[in-house]
Amino acid sequence: MNQSAGFLFVALVLCGCQTTSGGEVRENREEGALRNPAIAASIASDLSGDLAPFIPQGSAVAFGADETQPLSYALSEALIRQGYRSGGDDDRAQEAIQLRIWSAEVEGDLLVRLSTPSHRLSKVYRQGGTNHGGNPDPVQSGSVFPAGPLLVETMTGGASS
Repeated sequence: MNQSAGFLFVALVLCGCQTTSGGEVRENREEGALRNPAIAASIASDLSGDLAPFIPQGSAVAFGADETQPLSYALSEALIRQGYRSGGDDDRAQEAIQLRIWSAEVEGDLLVRLSTPSHRLSKVYRQGGTNHGGNPDPVQSGSVFPAGPLLVETMTGGASS
């Protein structure tokens, strides 16, 4: 996927539209690359650092029961390592900051969106690596790295995913 097509896809998805131009677009809940614990941990490590400026240090965070696994688990663990608390059943009803995850897979790239009550953070990740000839490298196929900048939206009417 060339870079301009990737940015076009991100813009369309962020506007609430989805389009395909020959490539497969698949929304993830509990399937695809995000089922791989190594990929989930890598994305969670990156996103937890991106999320820190948007939620107060020491806050309790909670994910809905329907959130993408194992990404929600990995992100919860990464946030705990940064000094946040995991929201239990009582916290969910009262003080925990609710986080929602949405993702889509397009031709090997992952668009991951993390929503808080006040912000929506989106980032594109590229799976695997390439060897010196530019061909896919099977040794690095379990790796993922950011393929674009963090996009931040401020929510004005409540959180949505």
